Amino acid sequence: MARWQPVIDQQIGSNEHLGRRLFDEPLLAGAQDQRPFTGILLDHFLEKRDDGQVSLDRLGQSSVDKRVLNHLLPLASSAAKRFRPPKRFDGWSVLRARFLSNPPCGTALSVVPSPILEPENEANIYHAHIVPGVTDPYSIALHLRHLFTSHGEIKQVVPGAQGMTGFVRFRNWLKTLVSFRLKSK
Repeated sequence: MARWQPVIDQQIGSNEHLGRRLFDEPLLAGAQDQRPFTGILLDHFLEKRDDGQVSLDRLGQSSVDKRVLNHLLPLASSAAKRFRPPKRFDGWSVLRARFLSNPPCGTALSVVPSPILEPENEANIYHAHIVPGVTDPYSIALHLRHLFTSHGEIKQVVPGAQGMTGFVRFRNWLKTLVSFRLKSK
């Protein structure tokens, strides 16, 4: 079966799975016996670009398509290396589009497809973004963090496996992330 190809000029469907890329974010150093923070940070959803549009990846029409993830993995890893200092790509936080357009609480957000077609910018036909409206970036980031942690799931990149992804529930992802970070110290 071929990889899912989104129709570029068509609206995003309510069952479409959208993902926000998760990068390794530095944390403040605390006491040696302090338990590490294992949740999704507000920084994962805070957009620092001028226009305030929050970037997402379209991961599948009715479920997460592993072929789409394997296609996007090199793009996401390359994007992680362009940060100063470079970061590690950890995976995606995934949510169905209907939770953004018709959330159980808070403001509805508009998601529009915005494919990047220029090859020099690493073409990505799966790119979409949230139009923030008049709300400030911190309020949008807090709202997105709540929606993604309450109604979404994590699509984690399995450490050491090239091109392979593992789908785990949020709690299992936290346990894996904590144990992986503790082992790497």
